[in-house]
Amino acid sequence: MDLPKSLPKILPGNIWSQDPHRAVFTNPTEIAYFRGTLKHHYPVWFKEREYKDAEHAYKDNKPEYKDYYKLCTEIIIAKFECYPFLADTIEMNGGEDWIKACSHHVYGKSKFWEGDGLKSGFIRCLLIAYQTIQSRKNSK
Repeated sequence: MDLPKSLPKILPGNIWSQDPHRAVFTNPTEIAYFRGTLKHHYPVWFKEREYKDAEHAYKDNKPEYKDYYKLCTEIIIAKFECYPFLADTIEMNGGEDWIKACSHHVYGKSKFWEGDGLKSGFIRCLLIAYQTIQSRKNSK
């Protein structure tokens, strides 16, 4: 099954693995796939290795990083490089403003990653990754 070239208009909302419109933007896409939320796998190539998804890359590389925020951002950048349509979809939906209007609540143990807008560590990582990809695209 081929990956989509783009996604439809998506309103801002909670980015997590159980949302059929926003699960592709979160890190544990394998969970979303096995729940039936996503129809495709989204493996990520990071540090010269392929991982099942961004979450697997994060967990595997976590021992090497003191700054988990930086690690998460780098992995999301890698994900955007693997799947350019994700950044294009964010742009189509409002770019940085769309990201800032989203939330990340997964009801887990670490509240650092959860919150509304820029109060969420994950949303901040997503924003910086998106800005990085857009900057690279605009400099070409």
